[in-house]
Amino acid sequence: MNKKPTARDKIEKRAAAGRAAEAKAVADYLRRHPDFLQGRPKLLAAMEIPQRRHAGTLSLIERQVKVLRERNHNLQRKLEQLLSNARGHEQLQERMYKLVVAGAAADSLDDVLVRLPEAVRREFDLQCSRVLADAGDAHPEDGAAWFSREHVRYSRVRNRVEHRHSECRAKLPAEWRRFLFGDGDGARRIQSCAIVPLVAPDDDLDGVLALGSEDPARFAPDMGTIHLDFLGRVVGGALYRLVRARAGVHGQELGERQRNVG
Repeated sequence: MNKKPTARDKIEKRAAAGRAAEAKAVADYLRRHPDFLQGRPKLLAAMEIPQRRHAGTLSLIERQVKVLRERNHNLQRKLEQLLSNARGHEQLQERMYKLVVAGAAADSLDDVLVRLPEAVRREFDLQCSRVLADAGDAHPEDGAAWFSREHVRYSRVRNRVEHRHSECRAKLPAEWRRFLFGDGDGARRIQSCAIVPLVAPDDDLDGVLALGSEDPARFAPDMGTIHLDFLGRVVGGALYRLVRARAGVHGQELGERQRNVG
């Protein structure tokens, strides 16, 4: 007794008939246009054209085509990787350009010590960023973290970048995390950080910029630091300019008071 075709059988039969009709149409077209593949090397390279051979053997031509196709795929992957790297580098340069402009436009210590770190955090999608600056003649009411070089923890952090190159750390100890970023909810989630030296135009070290990420692999100890070092010089140059400008203003005010007293 013949089994009655199911709905699925009917669908598969119609699909097979459709594929056969498409194949016949392609074959008929190629017969009418035998030069179709000329000028279409990519299509030809993607086609599977078996050669007559004995069972279990592979013709030399087919083997060569297979090798060339694999090489083509490898080159294509490498090209895609290069393009991806180029796009990433271009985006990085755009971010650095924005921060250079922001550093040059800074006209107050709050711009350098509060707003510029916030811009760094936004541009690089970080969770924390903070400037820790040498106190010098500055005052705590400026709203930034000022430290004497005799401060034990600050001096330890500062000494890590005394050679003027950034240091990246993973698995950040809790005491380092609290000192660099405070004890808020965001700071407690920090898993890796970069300590960036703020280098002034006279090559003096005026502080550090601490950058924190929740990603433990974001700042790996073996990663390159050329862009971080450049960022430190941008922020350090702005800090140098404004601190010394402020010191000059205070010096003028002191001189005027002394003359008035005299």
